[in-house]
Amino acid sequence: MGVDNELKQELIKLPHYIEKGFVSEKLNANI
Repeated sequence: MGVDNELKQELIKLPHYIEKGFVSEKLNANI
């Protein structure tokens, strides 16, 4: 249940990350 709760929080924050461009930065760092 703890993992599911964390996942929901991440999904809620996802649009905010995309707006700030954090997602693309993380993807570039992983490459």
